[in-house]
Amino acid sequence: MGSSGWPLLLRSHDNGNNWDVIFNQSSGGYGGYVKKVAVDNDGIIYAIADPNNSKLYRTIDSGVNWQFIKTFNYAPNHILINKYNHIFVAEYYGGSNYLSTNNGINWSSINSGFSGTFESITIDTNGYLFAVTQSEFFVSRHSTLSPFAPVPIQPAFGSDSLQLTPLLDWDSSAYAVNYRVQISTDSLFINVTHNQTDITQTQFTVPSGILTYNTKYFWRVNASNQYGEGFWSQVWNFTTIPLSLPNPPTLLIPQNNSTGISLIPLLDWNDVLTATDYHLQLSVDSNFVSNLLINDTAITSSQFQVSAGLLNNLTKYYWRVRAKNPAGWGDWSNPVFNFTTILSVPSSPVLLTPANNSANISLTPVLDWTDVTNASSYRVQVSTDSNFVNNLVINDSTLISSQYTVPQNKLIFLTKYYWRVNAKNFVGTGNWSNPNYSFTTLQNCIVTWQSNIVINDNNNARSDSLTIGTSAQATNGLDICLGEAQLPPIPPTGIFDIRFVLPVTNPLMDSKKDFRNDTVKNIIWKMKFQTSVSGYPVTLNWNNSALPQGSFYLKDEVTGTIVNVNMKAQNTCVLTNPGITSLKIEYAQTITVPVTVLSGWNIVSVPVLALDMSKTSLFPDAATPAYWFNNGYIANDTLKNGVGYFIRFNTGNTYNINGSII
Repeated sequence: MGSSGWPLLLRSHDNGNNWDVIFNQSSGGYGGYVKKVAVDNDGIIYAIADPNNSKLYRTIDSGVNWQFIKTFNYAPNHILINKYNHIFVAEYYGGSNYLSTNNGINWSSINSGFSGTFESITIDTNGYLFAVTQSEFFVSRHSTLSPFAPVPIQPAFGSDSLQLTPLLDWDSSAYAVNYRVQISTDSLFINVTHNQTDITQTQFTVPSGILTYNTKYFWRVNASNQYGEGFWSQVWNFTTIPLSLPNPPTLLIPQNNSTGISLIPLLDWNDVLTATDYHLQLSVDSNFVSNLLINDTAITSSQFQVSAGLLNNLTKYYWRVRAKNPAGWGDWSNPVFNFTTILSVPSSPVLLTPANNSANISLTPVLDWTDVTNASSYRVQVSTDSNFVNNLVINDSTLISSQYTVPQNKLIFLTKYYWRVNAKNFVGTGNWSNPNYSFTTLQNCIVTWQSNIVINDNNNARSDSLTIGTSAQATNGLDICLGEAQLPPIPPTGIFDIRFVLPVTNPLMDSKKDFRNDTVKNIIWKMKFQTSVSGYPVTLNWNNSALPQGSFYLKDEVTGTIVNVNMKAQNTCVLTNPGITSLKIEYAQTITVPVTVLSGWNIVSVPVLALDMSKTSLFPDAATPAYWFNNGYIANDTLKNGVGYFIRFNTGNTYNINGSII
């Protein structure tokens, strides 16, 4: 009792000879006096205090510092702590019990079946609560302790030769809600093989894949409820069955000596106890010495699906199986089974070319597909209808090879066609190819103009021709509809070869024809050539009258001056220099541009490259020479593009000048 009459909480370190006050009315600023005290198994002190005796405090440092935990509705007059540090608080007037299993952080009411005003409460060693009111005595229906340790029943202690999925059984434990089983290869459970929780029955079947053969295992079980886990049972042990070589499998299907078997049969045999793998052999040799079509040692189930393409029609096959476990391989199945395959209708061909959805296909394409085993003939259909109901352009069933060239006058330009093939033998007709393919024919390209260039080497030993031209449908790549075709690589030296290099780089393309689009105003064709062993000179001939309006110049690719031939003015070129192995043709379309002048002096220029650049040809009515300034005025009769000239005219006029675009 303090000087003010409030109860104090005292502490002694010397068996009661001396005492320290560790809680009074001003401790921690809380005020009040101490009514009830309890200490848990970890030394944490709990005190009920304050003027109304309704607050619970806690100290973890022997009373130096206090922490407020909870305010109760009515003044508690009892606080108890069991061996699991579960805290029980009983209110006096309210008649309520409270439980905390986490050091006072959270609380739950445990009042079911209780009424009255508490006079006293206690707990026995089994965890049952006993409470006394002013007129009645109560005992809790359930223990506040965790369950008792279960008692193992089976397998009997030290059992031997158990299967790998034994049933573990034990007696039920008082107060148990769930059970936990541990299996280990050591009695101290350092190496736990299996740890199964949340078992609601008093037995547990060990799943397959947990235990191994000829091994000693230890097992134990405990029970749990809302108050925690109980103690482990006694540790019992058992030993699994020893392992011997597996028995030979019994073959099931296909049955022995069966016929008419599919080319992709399912081979089936009985499951062999303890087997982990199977070894299957299939051969046309009954002794399995040669022609092993299947020799698989990694089969994990008791059946095997033969893959397509492995077996042939009307053929007798032999097969056998053996099993393996950790002890090794067992004997082969006996007897060896055999079966004979059927001759079925042919399988569906696989279409090859033209590739599906391909474009720019010629009007006489070669349709190609895979050879089908045991096919005696093929039918090919081509149609503009994807369902092949209408518009069958081709329906030929007389084919004996896996190729078909579409005849002329069957297909038309720029049209999408669908095609399919099936195979036939004396058993019947197979399914159509799947998927069916389609292709689109090339467009009907129209040549605007073209000209041939004939090239031959020394003494006309070898001769060939190249073609240039334009078309509204032409591209820089290969234009099949215009006859352009990719050439093979350049042959070895000494073999005559000429070709155009098309203006594309990915991939590089060569052709003996090179058509360009009409809309391009300036075009450069590049040609390469090599002579035969006859060597130089190389002669080029062309028909200059076949060239359209515009300028055409044949030039070397080095400087453009070693060879520089106006192809409109000439029709031949002879090359004697063996260092020249390539040429280019520069073409510029011509246009007419009006140039208007006034009477008197004018500054004029030439806007195009005319065939005749003389002043008298361009401006025939000029009254003076054409002057240009270069540190003084200089008279010129031949004019240049991009230069301004002073010319006097007696009268105004408009001159239409025709020439190439510059």
